[in-house]
Amino acid sequence: MAFLEYRPTTTLFHYCGPGSFDGITANGSLWLSDLQHANDPKELQLAAVLDTVISQLIARSNSPRERAAYASVKIDLSNMRNRFGMYSSSLSLKCDQLPMWQEYTDRGRGFVIGFRPSAFNDMPLRIQRVRYVAENYFDALHDDVSAIVAPLFGSHTDFVARIGPVTQLLTLITAVKDNSWQHEDEIRLLFSDMAKEPTGLPIGWLRDGTEVYTEAPQHRNRDGVDIPYFSKPFGRYRSRQWDTRGAISLVVLGPNNTSSIDDVSAKLKERGYRRFDVVRSRCAFRP
Repeated sequence: MAFLEYRPTTTLFHYCGPGSFDGITANGSLWLSDLQHANDPKELQLAAVLDTVISQLIARSNSPRERAAYASVKIDLSNMRNRFGMYSSSLSLKCDQLPMWQEYTDRGRGFVIGFRPSAFNDMPLRIQRVRYVAENYFDALHDDVSAIVAPLFGSHTDFVARIGPVTQLLTLITAVKDNSWQHEDEIRLLFSDMAKEPTGLPIGWLRDGTEVYTEAPQHRNRDGVDIPYFSKPFGRYRSRQWDTRGAISLVVLGPNNTSSIDDVSAKLKERGYRRFDVVRSRCAFRP
């Protein structure tokens, strides 16, 4: 089951090239790639900033209980950074946006897939809405960190009690981006697997209680760089099967996509999808 840090209520859009569109619709799954290889070079920089902020809070505090709590969380975050395993697939609340066509769809030769807001609710991941901030925001994190760690004042030795605050800090890292990316209005599907190899321990559950275990990621090559990723099915999970039939509500053909609406509609119907529309982009630019 998804943890709805953000609860979608409207269509969620995924921009992709022709090959990705074919793979997504044929397999009924999305690739969630290691965030350390995201397009934004500032991605995850907040992890280092948080370490500094926590050190400052330790130095400023006159309370041994507060200092101990901050120190324990600092150690937990450091340990997790050494085996950071956050995998993401990006969606948007905005459809048919020129900058997105240019960046993510093979110069407009691809597609936008519009998913119904419930299409990801049964997936064992976290759904976030990215928050865009000015660069100087990172100087004002003290209040955010203090509020998250405050419940541990006096109970920092309780490992179970630390799980919640540390998770909140990790999701703070993954859900904040520089406001130069604000045009994307990103919704993030986030899958966490910190293990370097399978451990036999559950890391999530499906709707019927089926446990999800750690596993080794797959790998793909992008411009000579090895990218770890997981392939995760979307749709409704019922009777131990994934049903993708109602997951897609809209497909938009890119400005330079030569496919016909009839051909794309026929392909989706052959793959079992229903109750969807196929339209052309209103944007235009040279490939």
